[in-house]
Amino acid sequence: MFTPPKQPAAEEYFGFDFVRQLAVGEAILSAVCTLVVVDGAGDPNPGAMLSGAPVISGTKVSQKIIGGVGGTRYCFTILATTDGPEKIPLSDTFWVQAPCSQLT
Repeated sequence: MFTPPKQPAAEEYFGFDFVRQLAVGEAILSAVCTLVVVDGAGDPNPGAMLSGAPVISGTKVSQKIIGGVGGTRYCFTILATTDGPEKIPLSDTFWVQAPCSQLT
């Protein structure tokens, strides 16, 4: 799980390093990111949190994530396509949590 929780107003990059999944000399050509609600308060449109295109830098892929509904856990997945050609998915979960000052 990504930690600490993301705050609803924060804009953050989430990503993965695919180095252990790539063969020697294999490169990432493209990536697609998805977000789905796992549990919690819920979010009718989690895909709206994906801002812009994924950023590929060598073996790493990251995505800017904005917004989110406090009290909701999301599953973030990156599906990387390599010049192998392989399709490699990596995913993890994260919570969106309002700052303590906004919980009262």
